[in-house]
Amino acid sequence: MLLREHLKADLKRAMKARESQTVTTLRSLLSAIDNAEAVDLDTSHVPVVGQANDVPRKALSEAQQRDILKGEAEELRLAIGEYEKLDRPEEVKDLARALDLVLEYTGEVATLGLNT
Repeated sequence: MLLREHLKADLKRAMKARESQTVTTLRSLLSAIDNAEAVDLDTSHVPVVGQANDVPRKALSEAQQRDILKGEAEELRLAIGEYEKLDRPEEVKDLARALDLVLEYTGEVATLGLNT
């Protein structure tokens, strides 16, 4: 199964199970991939009345999508570090759960030891 399809299937499952934190994390990952697929508009694209203004999106490979998720994982690691400095254990715990979920899709292993 392709990564995007896997994320969407897991999102649907999480929504049915009412797992709000998982839903939020999966939506964030899908949004990150969607944002990376967006193309820069240039002046050559002129909207025409009565026609869709859509432009083709970039096609990302599975490796590129995994790289995006790895970037999201790195952002979560940095956020965990910041919240640890602020002595906010509940936020650290929530971010660690989100990081563990992201790492499931990147193939990396969780190294924080916060698997709760």
